[in-house]
Amino acid sequence: MSEVTDLVVIEKANAMTVFQSADQIEEILQKVEREVMSFVPDITTAKGRKEIASLAYKVAQTKHISMVLAKTLLLN
Repeated sequence: MSEVTDLVVIEKANAMTVFQSADQIEEILQKVEREVMSFVPDITTAKGRKEIASLAYKVAQTKHISMVLAKTLLLN
């Protein structure tokens, strides 16, 4: 069994249409915000600090992928 670790999953076939609708972009941002706000950080343990770093990395990756898709859309 594998665990899904993506913060927000955007299907590749649907990626370009997502960025053409402000409502869909807002929905993605709300999903990210809910995930981050529901996270309870624990800086007192190594495991907790790793979880914080992992979530920060996921947010950064989501932002990066979103920027790449948006730039691709603008260039096409």
